[in-house]
Order: sequence, then C-alpha cells, then structure tokens
Amino acid sequence: MRAVDYVELLKKEGEMDPRKHDGCYELVEEVVRALGRVDRSRLGYEDMDLLFFSTVITSSDGFESKERRIRNSHIRREDKDALVKLLWDLRERAGRGEFENSVLEGKAIIGMFGTGFKSFGKFNMEKKDVQRFVAMCVAVQREDDEEGALRVAEEALKESMKGVGIAAVSQVLHCIKPFVFPILNGGKKWGIGAYNILGLELDHPTDTTRYVKNTRKIRDFRNANFSFKNYRVIDTITWRRTPYSHLSSSGLHFPTSLVTAYLLALKAKPFVILTGISGTGKTALAQEMAKYFSEGDEDRYAFVPVRPDWTDNQGLLGFYNLITQRYEPTELLKLILRAKDDPENPYFLILDEMNLAKVEHYFSDFLSCLESGEPVLLHDQPQDLTFSDGEREYLIPGRLELPPNLFVTGTVNVDETTYMFSPKVLDRAFTLEFDRVDAPAYLGSGSPAEEGDSFRLSPGFSLLPREKATREHALGLSGEERELLSSLEDLLCSYRLHFGYRVLNEISLFLHHARSLVGDDPAKERTAFDFCLLSKVLPKLHGNRGELEEPLARLLFFCFGVNEPEEPADHFADFQSGKKQGDPPLYLPGGSTPRFPLAAAKVHRMWSVLRDRGFVSFVE
Repeated sequence: MRAVDYVELLKKEGEMDPRKHDGCYELVEEVVRALGRVDRSRLGYEDMDLLFFSTVITSSDGFESKERRIRNSHIRREDKDALVKLLWDLRERAGRGEFENSVLEGKAIIGMFGTGFKSFGKFNMEKKDVQRFVAMCVAVQREDDEEGALRVAEEALKESMKGVGIAAVSQVLHCIKPFVFPILNGGKKWGIGAYNILGLELDHPTDTTRYVKNTRKIRDFRNANFSFKNYRVIDTITWRRTPYSHLSSSGLHFPTSLVTAYLLALKAKPFVILTGISGTGKTALAQEMAKYFSEGDEDRYAFVPVRPDWTDNQGLLGFYNLITQRYEPTELLKLILRAKDDPENPYFLILDEMNLAKVEHYFSDFLSCLESGEPVLLHDQPQDLTFSDGEREYLIPGRLELPPNLFVTGTVNVDETTYMFSPKVLDRAFTLEFDRVDAPAYLGSGSPAEEGDSFRLSPGFSLLPREKATREHALGLSGEERELLSSLEDLLCSYRLHFGYRVLNEISLFLHHARSLVGDDPAKERTAFDFCLLSKVLPKLHGNRGELEEPLARLLFFCFGVNEPEEPADHFADFQSGKKQGDPPLYLPGGSTPRFPLAAAKVHRMWSVLRDRGFVSFVE
C-alpha cells in the first residue's frame, strides 16, 4: 500500500481507549505512582527494569517475571503487594477478553512491545540517569496540560542517558500519556517504521534528545489528518488491518470462518483448491488475500489463467528454445525465482479455472515437487541461464526447487468444458467449497449469516514461517481428536475410502494451527475439525450408488455424533432440512443437530444427489 492509502485508512479510525486496548496502560500508570512515593536517592536499575518491562508483552517477559521485578524493586512493600494483585487481576481480565490486545497464540497477554535484552544493569546505565528518567516519568504523569508534559520530557531528555534508547523512552512515556507521546521503537511496520510508511520524515528518530521535537511534528501531522488522539492507533495500523477488514473494505463478503479456514489451510499446506458455483468470489478471495499479505507488492503474486491447450508444464514454467538458445520463462517462473531470493516474505500463485486443462498433464511435475521438495527439471544446459525482462535480471538454474514461501491457490468451475480432478490431486490439497450465497445480507435486507462467527484468526497472523506436517503433529492431537480420526478411519477403511498418513499429518497440522491461532475452546476445535472433514476427507469421494450410499449414510451419522442404526442407508428420510426461520439447517427427529454441521450438510447433499442421479462426486 502507498502512504496515501494508509493515511486514508487512518482517517476512518475512531478513538482508541487505552484501558480497553491493553492492560499494560493500567499497570504502568500504577507503577509510576508507586515509584513517585520512593525517595529519589534509593532508585536503582531494578526500578528502571520494572518500569520498562511493564510495557513489554508477557510472551517476552511473562507474568511471573513481572512479579519478580515488582518484588525486586525499591517501591514500598504495600505498593508491591498492590501491584502484584493488579498484575494477576489483569491476567484474569485478559483471559476473559476484556482488552482488545489480550490473546496471542491462544494465551492471555498484557503488554504491547517486545524486547531484545533482559536488564538495564547489563547496559551499565548510570544510577543518576535512572533517577532522572523515573523523576521525569513521575512529573509527566502529574502534568494535566499536554504542553506542560512535553516541556517536562524535553528538559529531562536534553542530554542522552547511557543505556537508554528511544524504545525505552517512547514506550514508557506513551503508556503514561498515550495521547501525548508517540511510540518510536524499531520495526519496519510499527514505531518509527509506521511513520516511514506514512511518508512522515522525522529528524534522527532514534536520537532521544530529539524525541520531543519529533513528537511535536507527529502531533501536527496527526491533528491535521485524523480525529483520534491515541498514538497507538498509528503504531498498530499495519497489523490491526486484518484479512477480514481488508476484504470488507474491498467490497467482498465471505463468512469469517471460511476466510479463516482458507488461511489456515494455506499455512498447513501451500496448495488449496477453491471450488463452487461460478460468481461466488473464489478468484476474488485468492487475489485479495495475495494483495493483503504481499502488502500490495505486485511482484509477489501472479494471476495465471489456465489454457485448455496445456498438455505439459511449459505453460507454467516455460522452456529452453533450441533455436534461439535461450530460455523462454513465464510469469510464474519469474515469481518463483523472486520468491527464492526473498525467503522472508510470502509469494502467491493463483491458477484460475485450473481444470480447463487436464491437471495431471500440466501440473504433475509441479505437484510432485511441491510435495517432495525435489527440484523440477527446467533445462539440461551445463550452466545457469540468464534472462532480463527490462526490470531485473533472472538466473535460471537447470533444476529448480519450489521455495517454501510460495503459496498456490487453484480455482475450479465445473461444467461441460472442464475436467475432473483425480484423487491424486485432491489428496495433495485442501479443497474448500463456495456454495453459500447470502442474498438478503448482500442486498442489505438481513444480517450476515456469519455475524458473531468466533472462528477468527488472532491479530498478527502470518503465513510464515511454515511447518511441514509430520507425525509429531499427529501425536500432539488431543484425546478427543485422536478418537474422532481413528473412528473416521475405521469407518472409511471398510469401503477402501480411507486416507493415508500424509492426510492424517496435514489434518493434524491444520488442527494445531487452529488451536494456537484461533483458540482452543471446544466450539472452535469442533469447527476446525469440521473444516478438515470438508476439505481433506470428503473431496475424494466419488462413485455410484452401490459404492457410496452406505458410506455416505454412515458418515452422516458420524457428523451427528449419534449411534448409527442397522442398515443406515435406509434412513435418508430421518434427516430433516429446516423449513422455517429459526430451524436448524439439518436435524434428526427429536431435534438432534450435527456436531460437524458443514460436513453434515455436504454429505447430506451428496447422498441426495446420489439417490436422484445414481452417481455423485464432491466437486459438483
């Protein structure tokens, strides 16, 4: 995104209440009050540690560590007891989700900043500077006037303090007066980096003696452009802009849980197939998520329409031209080469209408390399070949490994002009179906179906780094998840429809990511398992009534979590679809509803099609 885009985005932001955003504001406030009651001559490194680390996120400096810092400080005993009580109270409140910034990877947190060190003492900070810094903080807190607070800080910071950098100064002062002092710690996307993104040029921003001068410049910029006062809004704009808000601002409407499942699937396995009826936004979702995670850098994603005449991988990766003695690359090959040179960032390939040609013909080499990690053969020349497109020069090796930061999404439409996927392809992908169209909500005459959907990624989600699915992830499943997968495997094994170890590992990795990045409460774990059924188990099912009716019937009872009757295939009429508003979409007599509603709805539909037509497949 350009600077002007971020400015326009920030213009839409309202005020941020510090006490509702993060518990560390309250903690720092009380720490400063307690330090103000200590004789200045007694202050030492331990007090500076306590003050600074009160701002630091508990994933870097935990609650127990913060309690030790309180106990080791020079504040009065009664104040220590009160601060410890407050600390653990803040943890409980964070666990209840009372703060906007309260959960990271499923754990309750307070604190907004990281740290690269453990103690100010190791930096040989002079005691007089500790005393000067703490005295400044106490005086700033007692100032009601903004300009008065700035003058206090300006006077105290006229001379640099040994061992105290701009991060410590700005983080602590911001937590004391969040509407007065901006955050100027390091980072490409926050702190100083946020102002670089906004195109605001600061005067030596890492120099503590110029902090107040830069603060006044930032204040003028903020007041001229935005309605909010809390500088934390600017600091967090790049990561508070979530995939969901990006889609909404792009005018796209998808169930929150479906977007979450798509991103979790990409993180678990960088090959996802999106199928469903035409016009439901499959391509748009893939494109917008590529733009979002590549931060608008068009060099980091490629949109490749599949041609019906592709019979080998030349359409994807190019070829060596024997006549010109040159390699003729494609946009995809150039994307892969850029991704290899930039392993810290994600790159995206979108194969549109992937099944217009036979996937096994043009994609088999690519798929095998994606799976095995082995290189794909590009040419047999003795040396790497060079190619320039006028913007940059590429070095094309004879054998090319696919980089782990490349994420592939294929979109699929099914009609008389397309080909079906083989089980080999479906086995190596997560497959998500787009078949819901919420017309009333889209037209503004109803509430979105996903309103209140809690299956949502925690802030700061990243596709990198990636993990390879292994048996260790399967061994890390909960007892309930192991039992469900074992029961499912036994059910399908009777019909030679069971899945292998690769699928088992990939399901386990998806569930692992969902637990750590979405949450580990039972409802979210069931939703994650539901998506695994829908995207890794059901897609391979296809066949005639004699082959599939009984396994589909048994799968439906499995999705409901009830004991199946004798001859389950004779009980199709037992399953009722909701007719009136407020009815569950699918239920059994007595009102039983499925524990895995997405998979249950799909299995029920497949069973219905099978009874009507005598044949069915997942991809319709």
